[in-house]
This record gives sequence, C-alpha cells and structure tokens, in this order.
Amino acid sequence: SDSAQLDRLINEMLKDMIDLNAPAFERIVDEFISHNGIANAISHLIFPFLNKVGILWMTNHVRVSQEHLVSNIVRQKLIRGIEDIKVDNTDDKAIVLFLPDGEYHELGLLYVQYLLKVKGKNTIYLGADVPVEELAYVCNSKQPEVLYTHLTSLPARFNFEKYLSMIRQNTNNTPIVISGRVTHDYTKKIPAGIRFGKTLEEVIAHLAA
Repeated sequence: SDSAQLDRLINEMLKDMIDLNAPAFERIVDEFISHNGIANAISHLIFPFLNKVGILWMTNHVRVSQEHLVSNIVRQKLIRGIEDIKVDNTDDKAIVLFLPDGEYHELGLLYVQYLLKVKGKNTIYLGADVPVEELAYVCNSKQPEVLYTHLTSLPARFNFEKYLSMIRQNTNNTPIVISGRVTHDYTKKIPAGIRFGKTLEEVIAHLAA
C-alpha cells in the first residue's frame, strides 16, 4: 500500500540520517519528487519524516551533525517548493514570518510559509534571528495582518514570558501567532492579541482564516 511504502521510505531516511549518509538521504527525496512532484513530497514525505524525528518541536534528541545534515537538505527542498508557487494578491496585507534573536531553526517556519503560499496568502519571510526592534520597524512600515513565529530550540537564557510582553509592546496591536514546545507548557497569562498554535495545522487555521 501507499502508506506502507511511505513508512518504508521514511525509515530509510531515518537510517541515512543516523549514518550521516547525505547522498542516500537526498536520493530518496529527489526520486520521490521526480515521480510525485515537490508539493506531494513536502506533504507526504518530508513533513511526516520531520514529525517522526521530532526536529520541528525539539532538537536535543538527535545529534547536532545529524540534524544539520537533514535540515540543510530539507531546507533546499522547501525553498524550491516555495519558489514554485506564484502568489498574485500582493495588495493583501502580509503575514510576517520570523524567528526571535538566537533562534536559527527555520524548518517549521519554512513549512508554514509553504502552506500559506499554497493557500494564496501574501507573506513576508524574515527568517532566523530577528531582533524585536526590526519587528517593530516592519510592523510600522508594512502594517502586516499577523505575525508568526515557531520556537524550536531556544537559547538557555531565553525568558519566554518577558519575550511575549516585549513583542507585544513593540508591534502595535498586530495579532501574533506562536507555536513550538515552549507554548505547550506555558501556564502564565498570555498578553492580548497573542495566540498559541499547538500544532502546525492549528497554526494554519489561525493564519489563513
């Protein structure tokens, strides 16, 4: 069956990741793309693989070298998928995607950008390591519809509560959606206009509504 074959491919990718076998890993992905197209590869192979490995939600249970090897290959494929989609409605207010200072794990963010473009949404992709003052500048100059960030592996000194109030103060009243493990365990008061997405499906529902 299709799902058994996908499971087999995902397990092979897992083995190639553990063995640090980049050519074999990339060959599986490229062959799948050539038969099924980049969009199918992203939704049926790449995303389930990332979910299985847990790379989108935490990074401390795979080796750094393994994670980097996989992330670099997957990043290229996601960017290729994003480039393939043309969005015409550039008049619409944009959704701004960013990662905070010191956060460099972009795969979740890229995946969400891909899904938003599939839905025809106008996006501004700021990427990794964005200082709060730059976010403030973008909010003032572009008046975006919503801001989105996905937190994977934050620096040890990162204070999430403080960060929430800081981005709230510096982004006018722009709605903000945040996902990532850190949001699952957060029990304090969430500032007005900030929503947590527990899953990436929930994130897309918030952003593309």
